[in-house]
Amino acid sequence: MNGPENSWESSVCIKVRIAECASLRPEHLFSEIDEEPLSDPELNNDFLNGTTEWVAAWQGRQLSFGLDWRLQRSKRMMLGCWDTLRTNLIIVDADDVDQGKECLRSCVERILNNVQWEETVMAHLHRDLLH
Repeated sequence: MNGPENSWESSVCIKVRIAECASLRPEHLFSEIDEEPLSDPELNNDFLNGTTEWVAAWQGRQLSFGLDWRLQRSKRMMLGCWDTLRTNLIIVDADDVDQGKECLRSCVERILNNVQWEETVMAHLHRDLLH
């Protein structure tokens, strides 16, 4: 079989070396609050769940980064759910060997933290909730 080694890898994925990730500066595409309430009614008063999507240009192609998040309103604390990461990025070493999901998650977390994703999403949601 000539398919991808990993079931999550596909021909639409874009390979980037770890060292090159530092130069990526994604732009906020959109963020939204989940319409479905949390299953625990006690949590509904303080927690919101949602999703955010980001894009970055890379050598004439577009990288995408998406993940779910949870906001605790009382503490104004937003947490990324990195296990829900959706991306077309593959992190490779100098020999083009895929470095796996954990390395990918770690790199994307650094990339998005560099552009202060939480603050951007909070500001976006604040604007949306006011209108």
